[in-house]
Amino acid sequence: MLDANVNVNIEAPNIPETITATAKILPKTRESIDSALSNTLDLLGYPAAYANAYAQASLRKTKEKLQQKLSKISPEKIVPPPLFVSVPTLQACCYAADSEELHNMFSSLLATAMNTDTQDNAHPSFIEVIKQLSPLEASILASKQFLNHDKFPMCTLYAALKDELIDDHFWGENFAQTPSGYPLIDNIILYQSHLLKEPTDPKLLSCITENFARLRILSLDHARYILTETPYENLHSLLLHAIDELNKNQAFSTKYKPVIIPSVATLTLFGKSFIESCVS
Repeated sequence: MLDANVNVNIEAPNIPETITATAKILPKTRESIDSALSNTLDLLGYPAAYANAYAQASLRKTKEKLQQKLSKISPEKIVPPPLFVSVPTLQACCYAADSEELHNMFSSLLATAMNTDTQDNAHPSFIEVIKQLSPLEASILASKQFLNHDKFPMCTLYAALKDELIDDHFWGENFAQTPSGYPLIDNIILYQSHLLKEPTDPKLLSCITENFARLRILSLDHARYILTETPYENLHSLLLHAIDELNKNQAFSTKYKPVIIPSVATLTLFGKSFIESCVS
């Protein structure tokens, strides 16, 4: 339970030297941040903000990143963030100290909420979205792939019933469109991230897509696909390798044939707003 009478001193002596150094370089920005966050920090109190060393380190880390982000705007534009955004954001980031990717998102959301030019874009639902992302998913949303595009080639690895597979797809015999059978792995998008391990697991890519769709970041369209094959080439290479492995291991009844069904995913308006507010 929060104690509104407890004043959290975020400038405690044990703050790392890196934060102190940043503060000296950016005195006006630091002063503006302290002033703008003072009410929020007072409300957080103990034990929510300073329950343990982990939470303390996490708050300090957030403030350091916030200073860096707000250093790019004029100090006079730094304003107190709305409490309905700042309080739950700082509470949530208390337990994300071991993830640079999630901390970047929390600090970006705070920076959005503290800038007069962007404050109205800081929606409280974005906090819950960040809380439901893994560090890998956060790094994907921060990649150039999402910053520069709003449509994403997507495929399903499918077990097609041979007797009802009338025509091969014009991309080749390993492709089909809405055949009879059953899906093996749905909604595979080849994402970009330095955290993705090689070889890339199609099941992991599918799980990430499902979570983005659940959070309304992506809209999945199985009735359409991008007409040119070029955007799908790397994804197809991955799935053709998976098909080779399935055939090698004889993982199918002779009645079925593994095929690739192309489709497309689109960044939603909510997803665009989230990225603009939490990934800048």
